[in-house]
Amino acid sequence: MNKPANVVLLADDEAKIRRFLRAGFELKGYEVLEAERGAEALKIATFRPPDLIILDLILPDLPGVEVLEKIRSWSNAPIIVLTVVSDEQQKVRLLRAGADDYVVKPFSMVMGDNSPDDPSFPQTPQKGIASCQSADRPFGQRGFPR
Repeated sequence: MNKPANVVLLADDEAKIRRFLRAGFELKGYEVLEAERGAEALKIATFRPPDLIILDLILPDLPGVEVLEKIRSWSNAPIIVLTVVSDEQQKVRLLRAGADDYVVKPFSMVMGDNSPDDPSFPQTPQKGIASCQSADRPFGQRGFPR
């Protein structure tokens, strides 16, 4: 019997961002769920608990930090916040609110089987199955999947 795929919830109102992330995760065999609004993300996370949540801070119906706090109140799934804000104080507030990490837009996504010895391998602090790099810094200190 096949092992079930890890589930990733992408909560972002920008269709281009969701398509970009979906392509990367599906390429590696992850099941991807999408939400365009905060209420939709809360509903999906409740009825189909994901293994990882990628959450945009600016959603059309609810502030992303409110979605973060609600999900964090009952879920331990890693939550990575996408934001256009590069303010350090905002980042600290997000981490204190329950985010496991953050990525500042724009960002690039590197997912691969390439070796750390390969020159194209991203120089990140942790070698994991999924790595993202933002203009500020790489994320993934907690690692994924858990």
